[in-house]
Amino acid sequence: MVQYELDDLLTVLKNPELVGLLDRFAEACTASRQRGDLQLSRFNSYDLVRQTFVIKAISPTYHVLIWRDTGEQVVLACQGLVASVYFPPVTAQTRVNPRAAHRSTQSVTIVGPGSTSFTSSLSAIKQIYRYFEQNFGMGEMRALQTDHVGDVAAIVGSTRYVTPTSYKIWPDVGIPDSIDPDGILKRIVGEGKYAFTEDNVVSYRVVDERSLEVSDAQPSVFRQGHVVDIGVSFRAMKGRKQYSFIIQLESILLGEREGAKLLAELVSDANRHPASMVVEPVLLRKHHIEHTKEDLAETQKRLHTLTLSDSQMSEIVE
Repeated sequence: MVQYELDDLLTVLKNPELVGLLDRFAEACTASRQRGDLQLSRFNSYDLVRQTFVIKAISPTYHVLIWRDTGEQVVLACQGLVASVYFPPVTAQTRVNPRAAHRSTQSVTIVGPGSTSFTSSLSAIKQIYRYFEQNFGMGEMRALQTDHVGDVAAIVGSTRYVTPTSYKIWPDVGIPDSIDPDGILKRIVGEGKYAFTEDNVVSYRVVDERSLEVSDAQPSVFRQGHVVDIGVSFRAMKGRKQYSFIIQLESILLGEREGAKLLAELVSDANRHPASMVVEPVLLRKHHIEHTKEDLAETQKRLHTLTLSDSQMSEIVE
């Protein structure tokens, strides 16, 4: 995926019209009868987090957030603008170290500068972290890491490509050719130190703008500037001395492409070249976020598609 200079990226991501589109998309998701209760932004209250969730130890080193009423692992939805992605396919350029393959991840960074919904999601993450921190003794949890793209607060969701076989928490599943066309992960798993499990699977989906049908997508379709809906879960994993708070990427749905178009237009009109931006048994079931055609039709009715005028476009690219 082409990545752009930070100044160009922030110019588009901070565009009020694009942020307005993001907020309307988030509002439509929040109003959805099927997904409204699963919005991360809803849980920006510590009392609500404590009343709704429970922290469960699924191994001596792993604690996960589960629903108090169902016992399923919590997966919450958050809408944002893509700032960067590091997605499959895994190739020689991915540089997965066979000796430390569990350190290689597929990840997405999203932002929402000025977005009310995104600001609430950032607050919700702090409340969920606080709930985890209160679950352990003083000093057992590392400080919450705050991520930024330039001067813009960001949320990063990531998932390991493989899991150490010593964990024995999640069942093994087959490795899709779409993420491992050259068999790199298959060879690593074949050596016996790592496994590809249910916990390593990320659902990549896209909405057809006309039919509203949701279908599987190639990970490579996601671009900077896209409006997306990501599903994330939360866990604490113990290292040598302390627990780390982890935001696990479970799914990503491509909702709107407008920002990517604006970014390409900006760079094209400025006649500049893109550059790299620095930036065993199943112990529990995950409550995944479903995207049905009927629900998306309801969302689409609530969402007024953004159309930029020629004058507005000129303001962006000048």
